[in-house]
Amino acid sequence: MAKSGPERGGKLKKKLSRKQITWGLTIFLAGAAILLVYFILSRITVILGTTGKILQGLSSVLYGIVIAYVFTPVLNFFELKLLKPLFKKLNVDVSANNPRGFRRMRRISVALTICFIIGILFAFFRFVGPQVVSSIQTIVSNFSVYVDNIQNFLSEHLKNNPELANGIDSFMQSSEARIDEFMEKTVNPAISTAITRISKSIISIVRNVFNFTVGLIVSVYLFYSKDKLAAQFKQIIYALFKEETANEIVSECRYIHRVFVGFLTGKILDSIIIGILCFICIKFIGTPFPVLISFIIGVTNIIPFFGPYIGGIIGSLIVFMVDPLQALYFLIFVIVLQQFDGNILGPLILGDSTGLSSFWVIFAIMFFGAMFGVAGWVIGVPAFAVAYDLIRRKIHSTLEKKKYPSDLSPYMDLAYIENGELLPHSDENIKYNAQQPGSNWKRLLHIKDSKAAQKAKAIAGKLQNDQKSSQAQKTAVADAESPEVLPEKTTEGKK
Repeated sequence: MAKSGPERGGKLKKKLSRKQITWGLTIFLAGAAILLVYFILSRITVILGTTGKILQGLSSVLYGIVIAYVFTPVLNFFELKLLKPLFKKLNVDVSANNPRGFRRMRRISVALTICFIIGILFAFFRFVGPQVVSSIQTIVSNFSVYVDNIQNFLSEHLKNNPELANGIDSFMQSSEARIDEFMEKTVNPAISTAITRISKSIISIVRNVFNFTVGLIVSVYLFYSKDKLAAQFKQIIYALFKEETANEIVSECRYIHRVFVGFLTGKILDSIIIGILCFICIKFIGTPFPVLISFIIGVTNIIPFFGPYIGGIIGSLIVFMVDPLQALYFLIFVIVLQQFDGNILGPLILGDSTGLSSFWVIFAIMFFGAMFGVAGWVIGVPAFAVAYDLIRRKIHSTLEKKKYPSDLSPYMDLAYIENGELLPHSDENIKYNAQQPGSNWKRLLHIKDSKAAQKAKAIAGKLQNDQKSSQAQKTAVADAESPEVLPEKTTEGKK
């Protein structure tokens, strides 16, 4: 008799299960990821060089994106607060339902925003820039005179302490000698290569000016089509992801935009106001180099937390070289100004835009500053605020799935959770129950509980034994009082 097909081909091959296929794909993807990471690390210099060239080629576009992003609130202000009420009085429909009127309003608002940017640049290079450069030139040319002023001031006020005066005088002399040595060994030899450096600097300045000009033109197109770009982004998100996931992505992007725009624009506005106030006040009290010092105070104020201290120290050193007594007045004024900024002006402009405590603000500045330098000092706080919010949302969602409270207050006095009930740490009867007496770690490390803990555990154990004995007595009494019920016997027929 001829053998059937399966017998002729031998044993049937077992069909792969879904679990085996999943494990196989997981192992394959993990191996591919390891190879990709190895390839990237082995070619890291080439990849970084290529990335740098790409970014350099797209620097004009990046300039335009930054300009458009920073000055979008100005565009929105012109549209919502100025142009819409004006067109409404003129009975002109500028809503999205009337594209022609909307485009007309958008053109005018973009033109006003560009004029605003050009006006800021003109005011800076016309009034602030020359004064800053002139002040720096004066400080450099009269540096030896300022050193003599400091020496005379210290010798005059340290007559009663000659040892300290001699120490400071020797330090000043050694510092002056080091400066002269630095000038002879470093600055003078560098003069021979100054022409090359100047030419490179000029080329770099021309390139940056060109990139900024092209970026300004790019920002015009971004201003004009920002609503269309946002709509295209949402269209892509909803096409690629499920509805719930897409809604979360769009919501998170709105939160990121609100945090970054609120923080950066608010901080820039706050720093401009602080710089102007500083100029008016120090001009009134007669502080030297008012424009330079106000510029330093305003620029460093953009850096959260540490910026005011940096600006105050630099400004005090500059004023101290010219007039030490004025430096004291200036330092007192800076302290008062920063108190006004931190308690009144800053909260009024910024509010709670990040939602971070002081510790996390310092952590974000130090971490991102170490990673990205000055740019990390500026954008570190909003970037960390976004990451902090993502982690917080995930933790709250997980707690809600476990039916635990997501607020922080119930956990302040929490000892442990038992059967979904939050037991407080303030209750002495359950205070030490969170520490298991027979845990593996304690047996491994031979850790013994304190006397207070042993006493509390003994009390808790006694209470638990009393509860068990009372429950057993109740059960025995209930069994004695209830009549005995015999189970009925049932038979099942066999087929």
